[in-house]
Amino acid sequence: MFVTKLFAAAMTLVLSISAAILPVYASPDVNIDYAGEIDPYSGEPVSSEAAQNQQIVSIMTGVSYDRKTHMFNYSVAGSTETVSCSVAGGMVTTDTVSLSVPSDIIVNLYKNGEETEDTDYSKIKDEGSYSLVVSSGELKSQLLTFTIVPKKTGALTVFQVPSGFSLVNVMLNDEKQQYSLSANAVDMKKDGEYVINYRCEAIGVNYSLEVTVDHTPPEVTFEGVKNGTAKNPVTVSGVEKNDTIKVIRDDQEMNISKDHILRSPGKYVVTVTDDAGNFVTEKFEIKFYLNEQGWVFGLIIVAIIVSAVVYMIMSKKRLRVR
Repeated sequence: MFVTKLFAAAMTLVLSISAAILPVYASPDVNIDYAGEIDPYSGEPVSSEAAQNQQIVSIMTGVSYDRKTHMFNYSVAGSTETVSCSVAGGMVTTDTVSLSVPSDIIVNLYKNGEETEDTDYSKIKDEGSYSLVVSSGELKSQLLTFTIVPKKTGALTVFQVPSGFSLVNVMLNDEKQQYSLSANAVDMKKDGEYVINYRCEAIGVNYSLEVTVDHTPPEVTFEGVKNGTAKNPVTVSGVEKNDTIKVIRDDQEMNISKDHILRSPGKYVVTVTDDAGNFVTEKFEIKFYLNEQGWVFGLIIVAIIVSAVVYMIMSKKRLRVR
């Protein structure tokens, strides 16, 4: 009986000690490096929840994010207003981009280096590299840039991670790619299907770019062209269904026939572009030539001339005889 009571007392002592020690190890998800206030029941940092409820989050100097509108806000010198954009500066996207510019801020939007004529920035859909420039008197400064690409493109050789973001993972043809933790760019010179995930830690949001990269130009040939010259019709062969053909003849754009054959004499510049934006350009000249119809027509003309000459000669002989 004494032994039983002693064992029970020992077990009670062990359990009481365990109860005091176990809470220290029971939550492996607790960040032991966190020094702020924690919830005594869940062990979660209180400040993280407060940050999630914060509507405007600063990403870097002059740039913030609005959780309610999901827009990135850019401060403009000399103005209390901000320019809002649906993408962060430096982003590459396949989606429509929206810009909101207050009336008291003067901006110019450039696409591929040329100023756009459209002043409605609420839905920017056209593919290209964009730059938003703010004007203040005679001074102009670039506020942000972004790029819109199609789902299939040959325009990307590198993906630059926007400032304030970090890479999460990179997939090429469903295979995870290796990269340095400090990497701020992704090499996209290889053809294939890319999925690039990157994250803004300040706002706790992940972003992704999913594109098929194709850098291979159209495999077309210009049959009949030799050393930039053709003495017969030129056939553009190897054109795919989604390829487009632009033909310039003697500095004038013209349509090409459905059989992709060029017959008229002249100086040509022909460009074939595929659906990824890759292109091939060929310059050549078609010299004057006679096709089958031309030969027949020429022989008829010669026959008429010969007949006329013979008739004239015979007429002169008849007059002399008389």
